[in-house]
Amino acid sequence: MWRVQQRRRLYSGYIEFEEKIFTWINKHKGIATKEWFESQVRYGEWKELPNQPLCFLITATQFEGRKNVKIRIWIRLLASNKVRIYHAHAS
Repeated sequence: MWRVQQRRRLYSGYIEFEEKIFTWINKHKGIATKEWFESQVRYGEWKELPNQPLCFLITATQFEGRKNVKIRIWIRLLASNKVRIYHAHAS
């Protein structure tokens, strides 16, 4: 029996954060940190967004107390081998 898994990327380039991501981190201190975001971009699964070239969605699950928190991270590939994190949302 063969199981097919989506391919994960290993990104080793520079990661930029927009200012609103730092605001989001300050509001959700128990859930995520800057280092956590970097590790999700480097080792997480990137799903390409339809109709948006070079934009990707990373979905991760964090455990906060007794509940699971699903965090969505929107990133954009820039021309000079950089990734910019431009939006995050927890639900």
